[in-house]
This record gives sequence, structure tokens and C-alpha cells, in this order.
Amino acid sequence: EVKTDRKVLVFVSHLTDKSKGAELIIEAMEDVIKRVPDAKLEIIGTGPHEEKLKELVKTADLNGVIKFLGLMDHDKLMKYLPTRGVGLATYLDDPNSITYFADPTKPKEYLACGLPVIITRVPWIAKEIEEKPMGIAINYDKKELVDAIVKLLKDNEFYERCKENAKTFASELSWDKIYSKAFLEF
Repeated sequence: EVKTDRKVLVFVSHLTDKSKGAELIIEAMEDVIKRVPDAKLEIIGTGPHEEKLKELVKTADLNGVIKFLGLMDHDKLMKYLPTRGVGLATYLDDPNSITYFADPTKPKEYLACGLPVIITRVPWIAKEIEEKPMGIAINYDKKELVDAIVKLLKDNEFYERCKENAKTFASELSWDKIYSKAFLEF
């Protein structure tokens, strides 16, 4: 069993622009640490937007709270994520954004690693995450994000339930299961 540091939130993203929601998370962290002082955030990924985000973190005086880990190759990432507490997928609700219609892999990777997910209600999987529950689905809103983070960091019973559901869901996502199920229905 992997040792999980539940208080560490993780955000994996290509840091391109506002549509990925990093700003919203950084702003939310200012309020989160007032309620959960030992909460931390790790941002994994890089991109043209990274310097701007680092400036935001510095201005908000959150250097001790938010770390930029840079790029991580997929194998390392999949070993690393299970040691973290909560996965964040805060897509901006923008019908012009590819995420609006796409099937983003990020939330699935979080779930596959047993992480409860906080996700904006943009991709279809948000509905699954909310219904099972495997985390919390929110609107692209700072207060909702803060409340969701605090709930997952403080409500042990809910956190454990989401974690269990994530693991179950992830095990059902494996290809061999999908194939054997398809053959059974044949």
C-alpha cells in the first residue's frame, strides 16, 4: 500500500492558458490554507504560461504552499500520483475549448491512481465523478473550488469513500475487462 500524503493536491497540465484553470486553483489556495493550514499544491507540467503562474504564486505569498514540479514522464507520473491526496481538473467552461467535447485523460489518470478528483462540470466524466462519488464536480468558481478542497481534506469518511470508488472505477476501465465484457455481450 502506497503512503499517501492526503493534504497534497496535484494539478497535472500543459500550462498553456487560462482554459486549464491553474489561476483559479492558485487563487483558491489562499483561502484553502486559512481553513487547512497544512494543505499543499503541486503543479506538474510546463508551458508558456508557467512564468506568469509562478509570479501569481509569489505575489500571493504562496511559495511555501505551491510547488512547480515541471515535466514528468508518464511512467514516473503514474507512480507519483498515488502518493498524493487529490487530483484537480479545473477546465474552463468554454464551448470553444477542445476539452468541452474531448474525453480528457487527466481525470481518468487521477482515478486510476486512486485519487479523488475535483473537476469542473465540463467533460462528460464529471457526471460520473459526481454520481459515484469519486470526488466533487463544481462549476468554474473559486468558492466552490475552495469548499470542495476543504471537504476532501477534512471529511475523512467522504474522502475514503471517493478513494474506494475511484479504485473500483479504474479497475473497470482496464482494457482486458472492457474486451471480455464486449465478448460476453456478443
